[in-house]
Amino acid sequence: MISLALTGLVVGVFKAYQSAYGSPAALVEIPEQPISTLARRLDKVRDAAANAAMRGLATAVVSTVLAVALLAAVSVLTWFAPSEPSPDKSVCLTFENKLVAKIPGDNVSVSTLATGAAVSPC
Repeated sequence: MISLALTGLVVGVFKAYQSAYGSPAALVEIPEQPISTLARRLDKVRDAAANAAMRGLATAVVSTVLAVALLAAVSVLTWFAPSEPSPDKSVCLTFENKLVAKIPGDNVSVSTLATGAAVSPC
């Protein structure tokens, strides 16, 4: 989950950078045409670049929010996850009041006991 969140953050940063400065691999060129239509062509290219930047920024925001939510979920799961049983809880097996075995855990299943044997919390 953490790697997925970190991947989301990397995607968010990349898309935000790409929205601000454009794609480093793409070069937009305007083909040569008469100067009379230059303003209209520039407006089209400018609009296309602005729309691409808005889409990239939206992707960056969504990716970053999801990544932060994933990191928060991981933190909550880690904080509230059940802990392992404490090592203090154990069951003792005694024979004629002498300790034979100390078994970690809360309980032990025993089918039969010999005379003089006992199972009890330690």
